[in-house]
Amino acid sequence: MTLRSISHLVSVCLMAGLIHSCGEKVPAQTQIHVQSITVSPTELTLQDQTKGTVTATVLPENATDKTVLWSSANTGVATVENGIVTPVAPGTTEIIAKTADQGLVSKCKVTVTSSAPEGKAWPLRLMTFNILQGGKADGSTDTAGHEWDAVRKTPCLNMLKDINPDIILLQECRREQLKFLKANLAGYNYFSYAKDGVLASGYSDGDATNDASFKNGGQRNVILLRSSMFEMKEWGRFWLSENPSAPSKGFGTSGQKITLWLKVRHLAGGFDFYLFNTHFIPQSYGNAVTPVVDVITPCAEVNIKQMKQILGDKTVSGKGNDPTVVFFAGDLNSSNTSARMASVNDYLYRAGDLAEKKDESKTFNGFRADRSTWTLIDHIYYKNAVPKVYKVVNEETYGTQFLSDHFPVYCDFEINR
Repeated sequence: MTLRSISHLVSVCLMAGLIHSCGEKVPAQTQIHVQSITVSPTELTLQDQTKGTVTATVLPENATDKTVLWSSANTGVATVENGIVTPVAPGTTEIIAKTADQGLVSKCKVTVTSSAPEGKAWPLRLMTFNILQGGKADGSTDTAGHEWDAVRKTPCLNMLKDINPDIILLQECRREQLKFLKANLAGYNYFSYAKDGVLASGYSDGDATNDASFKNGGQRNVILLRSSMFEMKEWGRFWLSENPSAPSKGFGTSGQKITLWLKVRHLAGGFDFYLFNTHFIPQSYGNAVTPVVDVITPCAEVNIKQMKQILGDKTVSGKGNDPTVVFFAGDLNSSNTSARMASVNDYLYRAGDLAEKKDESKTFNGFRADRSTWTLIDHIYYKNAVPKVYKVVNEETYGTQFLSDHFPVYCDFEINR
């Protein structure tokens, strides 16, 4: 066969093969399906201003479609786009990675925490003290041997300077005693209200910052606030009686007592709290009915009822969940364990019971040397604070054994905000 013949034959074969191949269907490429998906990490914690990343691994490597669909189980906590997680608010959610092919799923648990600074514990030392009325010019209100001017006023001043409370609640403080403290105990703003509410000429309402608004020199409830720490926002008073909004004697007795209250701003902490300074009517006061009826129970009940109205607290019974910080203290003329104190114990906590460091000393001494005759009737109650140290000031270190017929009581608190 000549070279020309061979060339011709090759050409004919190639042409024939081409014609044959054009008549057959070309097989399609085989699709490789996804077999698994995993995410990393499987748990992730983020602060609420810091984004995070979750990566997804799809196998096999040569899968035809490796598309991943991202979603969040709770977009109120965090959102996700292409594996980038954006915190929204503190909480927990799941970031879900799902393959477009086969719908396989892998999840990452995401916890979002607050980036706000941790709360701070603000210390506060609060004292209650029935200072015992004294200082009248003729001495008729003073107990012999325990007169205010001659015996007690300098030791009381020394004690207050030594203990150095941030807040002082005084009961039975007469005008002359208040004038002495204002002149000699600096660093406080003074708020007072006379128990009889009798106003001096020219005053249409009591002025809790100006004692001149009251006509007489009788008993006042007084609150001292350390001026560098606190600012008074609101104030009020009510009488312990069936008619708490007006000067009145209480529950059929000859007793006339009040509660003075303040809404206070903590300047450094930027939060508000409430103070209630009270003096319950003594059970021994003359009563208009026979037999003598219980006056401690209604005194307790009117205080709690008025307190709830002032706070806007609609709690029917129990301590409730209101986060407002409240301090309620004074001469309650009753043991805290008495059933007559049920309304107070139901709504508030007693610092002397729950303080980390306690003092179970009695508070009313009656100027009696016999300690067995002393009783516990002065109390500090609270809500939404932490009592740390509770102390009855009964040491004979200030110049006299008895600063008053009551011992001062103070508690160191922490307010967590």
